Amino acid sequence: MKKKLSDIIMPALKQEFPQSPLWKAFAQWWLLTKGLDSSGSAKENFIVDGSKDGGFDVIAWPMPGFNEKDIHVIQSKYYKSMPNLKNLGRFIEAINAVRGPRKIFNEWLDTVSLNLRTAYEKLREQRKHARFILITTAKLHKNHIKHLEQKGIEVHDRDRI
Repeated sequence: MKKKLSDIIMPALKQEFPQSPLWKAFAQWWLLTKGLDSSGSAKENFIVDGSKDGGFDVIAWPMPGFNEKDIHVIQSKYYKSMPNLKNLGRFIEAINAVRGPRKIFNEWLDTVSLNLRTAYEKLREQRKHARFILITTAKLHKNHIKHLEQKGIEVHDRDRI
């Protein structure tokens, strides 16, 4: 029987990020595999949201002193089973707001936590550098991947991680 990705990386996540919930540890692990640090001097460039987060789990800003210009905006789904599009609705809504007209953005911004609004304003100002990314330990249905990619979302599921 083939092992699930979540079962393979769970021991590493628990060892490397013992104080973090699995979804947060998974996002931190993925960023580290891409060369983006979420600790130490880069901490101010890494936001993990909580309740009323607006639909994003992580915003990893470019690190000072590097040529990297991309802002990695991540939704993490640490699932053993496949998330459906309904599970991703708030993420898609948030992306549409950031990319869309100012009126739509402002309406969406009213639904998020006050302490996140400055970061989201900054993200909107720099949205041409934003890469919207879904990471999941589950395998996504091909139609879901196609739908998300058509919306400009990079998908990293079990097969692509």
